[in-house]
Amino acid sequence: MPSNCDKEQFLSELLGELRGEATASSTDVLSGLEAMLLDIWCESFARPVQSDDNYFALGGDSLKSIRISARAKRAGLSIAMQDIINYPTVRALAKHLATGTEGERPPAGPLTSTRNIQDGIYPSTAAQEGMLYHCLAAPHASLYVSQFSCVLVGALDPARFESALRLLIRRHPALRTAFAEDLRARHCQRLHDEVALDYQYDSPVVAAQAEQLQTLVRNERERPFDLATPPLLRIRLVRLSADRHLWVWTQHHLVADGRSQELMIAELADLYCRLGPQPDLQVDEDHSYRDLLLATESVHRYEPRFWSEYLAHAEPVALLETRGDDAVPVEVSFELSQAQLQRLTAALADAQVTMASAFSAWFALALAVTFERRDLLVGLVTSGRHGERACYANTVGNLISTLPLRATLNRGRTLKQWMRATQRCIADLQSHEHASLPDIKRGIGWPAELALFDAIYVHENHATTDQLFSARTGLRVEDTRFHINEGYPLILVCEQGARARLTLRFQSQACPQPLAQALLSRVARLCDIWPGAASLDLLEVAQQIK
Repeated sequence: MPSNCDKEQFLSELLGELRGEATASSTDVLSGLEAMLLDIWCESFARPVQSDDNYFALGGDSLKSIRISARAKRAGLSIAMQDIINYPTVRALAKHLATGTEGERPPAGPLTSTRNIQDGIYPSTAAQEGMLYHCLAAPHASLYVSQFSCVLVGALDPARFESALRLLIRRHPALRTAFAEDLRARHCQRLHDEVALDYQYDSPVVAAQAEQLQTLVRNERERPFDLATPPLLRIRLVRLSADRHLWVWTQHHLVADGRSQELMIAELADLYCRLGPQPDLQVDEDHSYRDLLLATESVHRYEPRFWSEYLAHAEPVALLETRGDDAVPVEVSFELSQAQLQRLTAALADAQVTMASAFSAWFALALAVTFERRDLLVGLVTSGRHGERACYANTVGNLISTLPLRATLNRGRTLKQWMRATQRCIADLQSHEHASLPDIKRGIGWPAELALFDAIYVHENHATTDQLFSARTGLRVEDTRFHINEGYPLILVCEQGARARLTLRFQSQACPQPLAQALLSRVARLCDIWPGAASLDLLEVAQQIK
């Protein structure tokens, strides 16, 4: 087995040999390729893996597929989520790669652009363009403002905490971006070299009461950002007592997504710890966000044929008659215990369906039953880090994409067959996740005033703040809260960890609470009847949860 520093070169040579560029025995080479893929899978799953272990049985999900794709891409391989679904073992995947069909795809690795960057001006992503459009249409709303807050317990050094924040902003250009008015029509943003950190530390003589703290947090969330002035991020730290501090992190979704939040919290903890013995610590900028934006310009993001075929005969009818403008959506939720989650995970693995794919399908089915539709579109939020973007798995920025997942209910397919078909559809969508919703609407002739969908699904399998921050700093994290207003009437969020929590956020002006509760109850019912209902006809299952 080659050393770590030679693995990527070795794997590239193996692929060349597999395609007839060398005379080595194909059996020996295939064994070598399997060994290299095993190394990638072991690293991605953080556990021993055998050649015939099934990806789904190992607990594979979208995040792990991104890790596998990113690690393989560095060795010159292009492995998509669809490949892993179709060839879910190392042995099968190696044989698939040996056929040479992988070589028909575009070359692996970051795409490049010949654009001459001036004054820090870079193209915006499709997601940023869509968010910016909605924000400018409702300038006084707290649309796409996300907020995380918690209480840090322990001996926190506020000055060192501030220094760590400054280093974090210096390292990630996405945190220094802004969208000047003269750049918006060009679909561009400016990455500034230096910005003034919007940070405030409060140490009141008299400890603030709970109601005052709630008001402070709400005011931070509702205070609008000037999208032309960086940073689109602000931090408040409030001393509650000698060993308790309220930490409020408010940012615009334009600059960072959920995966980025996870990366930033982990890195902030690391910087805080390193600053202890190294108070003069300096960091280099991570250029991957700049590379990503240039690569975005090189990608043909809209494929008219794919979208016109995929959305053929889709009816432009909204699920809800009106849309609300609730600054803070109402929430209802339910939680699967650890035992329930283990049973569900095992049953889904047996069906070779990921948790994210299952809940995407079940949400679509519950919507279809609730609103009495046989064909509908659901917004699917993807990480934007699949395929050619797998090499940006650890890039801080807004890479996400929201795409229309089509759900059609008809007789003749079992629930399991329909769910697996939905999973394949999701994998196909991920290869087109650079398309913007306005482009899709224009391309298929969708009414400009009508959204493609009223409901979106978000799957989060990030580490908790306590896991990210406490393990490194020794500070305990309590009372963690998260708020965001995505602007859609219905949003189902699945937080997958040791337990699984499903939260339905809804605009009460558009969707009455009894209707929202009935919708979530149908998703919960599908959890209960799986896998017993797996072999039932889809319409029979729909009748069961009606």
